[in-house]
Amino acid sequence: GALMLLETVRYAAAHGLRSYKFLGTVEPWIQMWTKSVRPCVSLAAYPVNRNGLVALGTDIMAMTRKILEKR
Repeated sequence: GALMLLETVRYAAAHGLRSYKFLGTVEPWIQMWTKSVRPCVSLAAYPVNRNGLVALGTDIMAMTRKILEKR
């Protein structure tokens, strides 16, 4: 993974790109690559059917668990 990341950053620089985005949450390994952090938002869409409602409920429970663990 690190070599692939290195090569894609190298490719971006060689082609004149001015930025490279690490999507997701800020992780310690990302900080060795950049000092600049921009917020990233995740969006999920659920179909209006039984499976969609189950997936929505599962995701809500997971988010609630994360919030409660931070307290």
